[in-house]
Amino acid sequence: MSTTTPSTTTPSATTPSTTTLPATTPPARDDGVPLLSAWRTTRRADLEVHLAHFGPPPFPRSGDRAWSERLASLVEASGLTGRGGAAFPSAAKLALLRSVGGATTLVVNAMEGEPASMKDRVLLTCAPHVVLDGAQLTALALGAARIVVCVSNERVDVARALAHAASERVGWPLSPVPVVVMQPPGRYVAGEESALAAWVDGRPGVPSFRPDKTVPLSIGHRPALVHNAETLANVALIARRGPEWFRSLGVPGAPGTSLVTVSGAVGRPGVYEIAMGTSLADIVAT
Repeated sequence: MSTTTPSTTTPSATTPSTTTLPATTPPARDDGVPLLSAWRTTRRADLEVHLAHFGPPPFPRSGDRAWSERLASLVEASGLTGRGGAAFPSAAKLALLRSVGGATTLVVNAMEGEPASMKDRVLLTCAPHVVLDGAQLTALALGAARIVVCVSNERVDVARALAHAASERVGWPLSPVPVVVMQPPGRYVAGEESALAAWVDGRPGVPSFRPDKTVPLSIGHRPALVHNAETLANVALIARRGPEWFRSLGVPGAPGTSLVTVSGAVGRPGVYEIAMGTSLADIVAT
């Protein structure tokens, strides 16, 4: 399958805006499904619904050099781990990139090549702005020059939803870092982070042997960070509501929530947001 699928570039909202953002962030809602809660009644959280529910992302003020450290501290205190499968501590990834001076590219991994998995597809089509907020906050903390959202070329609906969400943000001060949507081939191995970084860099999209995880990935011979879409969505909420709120969900050793796909011989197949630590029996019985 060709690796030269045309990408869709979405415009950066860096032009002066007359649109006014809400002044404060609404209080957290104790509904048990923080990532998808704004979508529950509307079936898709457009920008207006997103801002009404979550408020604007807490972007740093101009000249605030300590903001990157504060965001890293919030993520570390939250205990957030990667939601792409490996459960690698998110704070460790940020610390690695910050130790080498930041990253030039932030890659949002929304490939989701696992058979039958639909959780990132639901998140990005129903609540894309939560993911884009987390990507923008992380990119700013690392000094990244661009955000690349990677969606399988088999998920045309997801790519369209993301492009639409990015276009909604034009005219609002919500996209200080340019966003590009790219569609690599929908192979399972193409979603592994080293394979994805290689594909974005114009190299074959295959995993590389990385015995030393303290060496960051690179794109264009510069450090790059690859984060799962759901992980970044959680960053957006932790930045708004704090690590204590995040740790109030789930269990002490595994805080927060997780999106899971339930299919097969079950009563109600679908994608569910469950508290970490929920038993498999309870998930299937949902």
